Amino acid sequence: LTILFVELVRMMERNTLLAFVLALGLVASVNGAASVPNQCGLYNSVCAPSISTPGQRVNTSIILTGYLAGNITMVFDTFNTASAPCTQGAQGNQVLNVQASGTWLDLGVKTPGENDTRNWQVTYDQVAVTAFTANAASQLNTACPCGGKWSANNQRILFNCPKSTCGDTSWMGGLKGNDATGITIGGPAFGFSTVTGSQSMNMSFLDSTYTIGMNLQPSVDVWSFIPKSVACGAISHDSNFCGMWTLPCSPNLVDSAVASDSTFFYEGPDGQDLFLTGIFRQQDTFYSDSGCGTPLYSIVQKGTLGITGADKRIPGGHLIQTGAPYTHITPFTQTVVDDFKKNCPCLSKYGEWKVGNTRRITSCPPNTCNFDWVNNITFNTNGLYFKIFAKTSRDDSSQELQTTFNADSAFEAKAFNPSDLHHPYLFSDNTCKYPYDSELNICGLWQHTCSAQSMGDTITTFTITGSAGDASEGTGTGTIIRERSIHGTSTACYGSTIAKIVESGFWTDMGNTTTTIQGARQISVNYVYTSVVLETDKLVQVFNNHYTGCPCSGIWLKGVLRIITQCPPGTCPDQLGVFGAGTLAVPGYGIIRDQEMSVRMSSLHEKEEDGFTENLQLSDFPLDFQGDCTPGQFNNDYTGSWVRSCSGDNSIHDFRASFDISTNNNINLTFEFSKANEGCFADEELSIVQIGKMKLHGPAPQVPHASQVELDISSVTVTVFTQNTLNSLDQQCPCSVGASIWTLNTPITIKHACPVGTCDGFDILRTPFGGVSYGIALRSGYFMRFSEFYRDQQSGYNQKFDNTDFYFVYGDIPPPSSGPSKKKMSGGGILLLIAFFGALSYVLIGMLWNYKESGIPRVPHVDFWRGLPSLISDGWQFTKSKIGGSSGGSYKPMATPHSDHSTSGGYNTL
Repeated sequence: LTILFVELVRMMERNTLLAFVLALGLVASVNGAASVPNQCGLYNSVCAPSISTPGQRVNTSIILTGYLAGNITMVFDTFNTASAPCTQGAQGNQVLNVQASGTWLDLGVKTPGENDTRNWQVTYDQVAVTAFTANAASQLNTACPCGGKWSANNQRILFNCPKSTCGDTSWMGGLKGNDATGITIGGPAFGFSTVTGSQSMNMSFLDSTYTIGMNLQPSVDVWSFIPKSVACGAISHDSNFCGMWTLPCSPNLVDSAVASDSTFFYEGPDGQDLFLTGIFRQQDTFYSDSGCGTPLYSIVQKGTLGITGADKRIPGGHLIQTGAPYTHITPFTQTVVDDFKKNCPCLSKYGEWKVGNTRRITSCPPNTCNFDWVNNITFNTNGLYFKIFAKTSRDDSSQELQTTFNADSAFEAKAFNPSDLHHPYLFSDNTCKYPYDSELNICGLWQHTCSAQSMGDTITTFTITGSAGDASEGTGTGTIIRERSIHGTSTACYGSTIAKIVESGFWTDMGNTTTTIQGARQISVNYVYTSVVLETDKLVQVFNNHYTGCPCSGIWLKGVLRIITQCPPGTCPDQLGVFGAGTLAVPGYGIIRDQEMSVRMSSLHEKEEDGFTENLQLSDFPLDFQGDCTPGQFNNDYTGSWVRSCSGDNSIHDFRASFDISTNNNINLTFEFSKANEGCFADEELSIVQIGKMKLHGPAPQVPHASQVELDISSVTVTVFTQNTLNSLDQQCPCSVGASIWTLNTPITIKHACPVGTCDGFDILRTPFGGVSYGIALRSGYFMRFSEFYRDQQSGYNQKFDNTDFYFVYGDIPPPSSGPSKKKMSGGGILLLIAFFGALSYVLIGMLWNYKESGIPRVPHVDFWRGLPSLISDGWQFTKSKIGGSSGGSYKPMATPHSDHSTSGGYNTL
């Protein structure tokens, strides 16, 4: 094993692929988790003979925490005596006191089949030293000055000592010899430990050179033998990975790297809530030295993580699936840059490799990236991978997390063994905020930087206004704008856009009575307007395809803004899934979770029962907070012309509405109903026009910024156009005792409320037929919402909005921005530009010519231009005289028009 390892290191210097593959296999083989001895505990020896320095005795105390990694604390006293007793302090025979603390990391078995002897890495971050004799201080000044000077009985605390300032650390267990580097204080050192049951531990010398430390032999390189006084308790496993985890600097023979460190953060449910997902962030940095001082490159991923079940092969293991929309990679040396350019150009025109420049990658086309990055990242769509997590805890509260490489399928991941687990992360910070509260404060600007979508790599931005609503009943409402900037596939959203889609509408908080996801709330979204600009011929062709695209009773043109609200049936198959529920007059239902600085929202569904029971999927990437909430433009001025685009009331009808409110509070509320699921393109089946007054009576008690509204309907005109609709209206609202008053194709006007009990089933208008009723209204910018109206004033004023409440859009609403697309200039504009620059060139060139000929920069053909006004005037008079029909005679400039009214011609007649 030793010979193989040394040979691997030599091959790694030549950067061969074979070295990479064999190194991964070797790391896996020496990291087996089976039969790991319990190294955790308190080790203590008192006045024992020194193994490394004959004639001296030592007191040694070592505390180890953890399972495969943890903290280490060592207290080491040296006494200048060959026999007991050992008396401490300057008055006794003590010469040195060393107190060192840091971390340790298990690197696997030293010899296969002998689990008691383990390679390990020890990093002393802080070393406090006191020399009790002048001779000991003098020896330290020679061996380890470390930027200072030692004196007797004065303690020094060392944090970072390069080899050049501390060449001999044998006094604290560092290896000494011709090739040895010993312990580098503040950096990792390597050696081995042998734990015999629960009895004792042999601890080797340590050396900061990886190959030297890993080649130390138990037969000759033992520094100290220490009995175990107290052992740690048993280990346990669980699936709560929430929090911040840190992998300290540790060996990692990947590509040209020697070592790496890593941080991993997860926030979300544990393994008890299968198929629910949270968010994660991981950063791996690779170094050219074992002390992690010289970085080569770093890799950062951020996305979603789900726990899909327990693993049978690895004790405490759980199958994990992650999704990352993009990967950030930063090279730090020119050598690495050259290597990346050669082996992973990956559409370099959208992101060139440069030293210190972070490049975002979503996916790479085939044969453009030949690297298998750390954890087997291969840049597939949305970074979907499987791996195994195994968390281990002891009763001393230490927690460790081990992971395997990524796998492309769950089947591959389930084939992993304990030997496939990597170095453990240590739990470092309980910053997990999960489970979240149920408050919904989504007002603000939110953005998802880039992800691979069906049309291409997409930047998604949400601008949301409105009130948060009540945490238990769900009354929040406001406006919402979703903007999607679409770029080419694998461009990582660099370069120009190929399409821009902007949707604007409103959202409604529907409470959390159905969803079982912690902190999530049910939401409905209605995008009223959708504006689209396509910038490529290929996309235009796709959208115009009647079988797979979305012509929507029109034609898409390159670079031309198009605004759509709804599409006739069969005109928008939309197999790309560009629009979906929530757009084109189809309400969308789903769940949303406010995670303080991020928001996650599920895909939207056309049915409440589907949307409200939805889970947050791996593809539902978090939207990060980008800007403060813009206060809603609430006001109580409802005057103007308002419209409601085509909507479905139930399975019977589609409808659209208009609401005209005059400055003197006169109203005209008109509804037009047509066959259901036809997008209001079918023939009209029913028309209802309500005329009356609207009065405001102060703020609504249940909804912030809303107003109490009284409607006094003086007349209702109903026209029925089909027999089926007439039959339905007769059953639901005859509006008369004994017989219906409605007839086919005849407008019927009533100027009183329907008798009690004669129109109780016709709630399609959400306002009673005629008479006085009460409800609430809210205006936010160009949007206005009305609740259901009741005869009873208290019931009407004390309600809250729900998803069935009507919304209206101001009739003069400006179209949504079309974004960065360039508006093409018309032919007339081009001719005007040519004429302008032509005239400018004529004047400048003519003046230069005149200056050359006469020395005076005169306007060219100045006499002609001076006479041009009179020539125009004469031309006008001549034309006018001809049009006026003067009989005979010659043309006279500035002649008075003929004034004879009796003739058939003349200027006055004209």
